[in-house]
Amino acid sequence: MSKTTTGKKAHFPPLIITIAGKEMEIPAEDYLYPAGDKKLKISDKYYILIVPINMGYFKRLALFGDLFMRRYYTLFNEDDMTIGFAKAQRDINVL
Repeated sequence: MSKTTTGKKAHFPPLIITIAGKEMEIPAEDYLYPAGDKKLKISDKYYILIVPINMGYFKRLALFGDLFMRRYYTLFNEDDMTIGFAKAQRDINVL
């Protein structure tokens, strides 16, 4: 089930994710997706690209998917069993 909201993107706050005391920001332009007919250029209705997860026992479960990984490079270190994050570069011309 998709959730929608209305309003201008500028009126929505950034999503702040805090991990180990470090704040990582996801701007509204990343978590809101335009809804409606693109031919009519409806721009005041959006899908919210954040879906709650109810896993019963795992009350503090979070999945960091596309929204997060567009903004932050993620390093999974299997040897040390750690995860690291760094702000990703954007708008890079890739050959």
